[in-house]
Amino acid sequence: MRGVVAIGPGGWRSHVMRGPVPRLSRRKKCPPARLESLEGRTLLSVSYTLTDLGTLGGKNSSALGINSAGDVVGQSLTANGQTHAFLWLSSTHTMIDLGIAGATTSALGVNDLDDAVGDSRSTTGVETAVLLTQAGATTLLPPSGTAGSATAINDAGVIVGEAGPIGDTVAARFGPTTRVLGTLGGPTSFATAVNENGDIVGQSDTSSLSQNAFLLTAGSSQMQDLGSLGHLSSATGVNDSDEVVGFSFNGSSQEHAFLWQGGVMRDLGVMTGGTVSQANGINDDGIIVGQGNVSNSSATHAFIFSGNGLVDLNSLVSTTDTLVAANAINAAGQIVGVASIGGATHAVLLTPIQSAPGQGPPPTAALTSAPRVKHAGGRSYSFTVTYTGKVPIDGTTLGNGNTVVTGRGDFVAAATLTDVTTSKNDLTTTVTYEITPPYRRWSAESNGRFTIVLEPDSVRDTSGAAVAGGTLGTFKVNITAPAAAGQTNQPLTNPTGSTPINSTPNSPINAPGRTPTGATGNTPVNAPGQPPLNGPGQTPTDPQGNTPLDPTGPTPIGGVGPSPIDPTGNPPLDPTGNDPLDPVGNTPINDV
Repeated sequence: MRGVVAIGPGGWRSHVMRGPVPRLSRRKKCPPARLESLEGRTLLSVSYTLTDLGTLGGKNSSALGINSAGDVVGQSLTANGQTHAFLWLSSTHTMIDLGIAGATTSALGVNDLDDAVGDSRSTTGVETAVLLTQAGATTLLPPSGTAGSATAINDAGVIVGEAGPIGDTVAARFGPTTRVLGTLGGPTSFATAVNENGDIVGQSDTSSLSQNAFLLTAGSSQMQDLGSLGHLSSATGVNDSDEVVGFSFNGSSQEHAFLWQGGVMRDLGVMTGGTVSQANGINDDGIIVGQGNVSNSSATHAFIFSGNGLVDLNSLVSTTDTLVAANAINAAGQIVGVASIGGATHAVLLTPIQSAPGQGPPPTAALTSAPRVKHAGGRSYSFTVTYTGKVPIDGTTLGNGNTVVTGRGDFVAAATLTDVTTSKNDLTTTVTYEITPPYRRWSAESNGRFTIVLEPDSVRDTSGAAVAGGTLGTFKVNITAPAAAGQTNQPLTNPTGSTPINSTPNSPINAPGRTPTGATGNTPVNAPGQPPLNGPGQTPTDPQGNTPLDPTGPTPIGGVGPSPIDPTGNPPLDPTGNDPLDPVGNTPINDV
């Protein structure tokens, strides 16, 4: 089993130690690294905002690589339970499925062109190295008799991983012609990361059948054995200064993160209360990320290292979720990994918020109103965000595009600012934003959950401190779909349940000046024995077309407007017991 990959049922990777993609500007070979005091590397006052990248429809996802633009790759379960590679674009906050039909795929590394590399496993379980782009997948190895995996790619397009006969693969560099990179004297090896100079690191069997980390510099044909902290080691990341990170077992057989620099391997220790650790990535500033336990258990937390010991990343993020692994870090200090969220594991992105000298703690943002959508037809949707800080919010930073709403399918909308309200002390500012729904109005086609995201560095206070970007919250659209075409509601019936009043549920019973008809086109009748109502000036008829009769049969009803009769068939009396009068005082007559 590879020391750098945690593989679960169905090929699931919860974390894979990958190196970052360094800055494009650093193309030249760096001078040999000097051993510098790690205690001199201290973080600014920094905290992180967490963005949940979601899934491809399934329960779990993992983020395994990131480029300098903040685009992320990894793997996710789909709605039908398959494991597919994904690319998450920071510009649109959307996750794109890079999977291959019928195969389990993972994306392990990505460069600044959004070219991703990884592996594809068929139903037979054989791994094949693949290049994954939005245009499709390319197999990097002949399919017959060989296996392999592509683990990293730099901006020059150099791809590394492992290849060879099934069960006997070695570290490889992929290209028009795949080149195997050899070993440290043993039978197998694999590469895990490559920097912008083309220097490659990984793990190899030695002649004594141990396994050690290696560094192979560009232009060299001989791997350099990086040694260990006691026995066994594996390199997982390398920056442009050839600083190498990974993990090794010390003299007490405990697994510890290491930093190899200038020919010396240093034990980075463990988090407070922990016993094990492993480093997964390092950027060009020497910031290291990984995971380890925080008590004598197998449960892990993500960590960051910048010279003063391993710091639990959970202490630097305002969230109730648990960060369990940090897998890669880019030049901007953005970190990707895995968090336990609501009983599932999700790919996450951490974006740093730095406070410059003279700045206080950064202001915060909270989603204070995001109502559920229950009714169709609305042409806009409003929500409110409240910003709170030690100093007032800089009003010039509030505007359109502070927030973005993503939802079903590829829906992405930058919100428009519509209102700003500031508290009396100016330390709390509530902003109302508005979006146009999908398809320009809400309908059942939009049903689902929508996510509201605050763009990083878009809102600042008057000291210049930025509000943390990331997910603010969600709202749900749950609109009842209209009846399917060709279906009608049940027609109304009279008290006996037998005679329909009208032919459609929306037709009035008796519109003024019209004679209503029944469901069959005939004149409707009321309950048995009772005369139907008519409109002003209309004479209703019974179902046979005759003048309707009162309950006793002899007296028809007519005149202008409805003329009710009493149960005996006689004309009704007014309240005084006299015959009713017409408007001029005459005794009304019927129409016969």
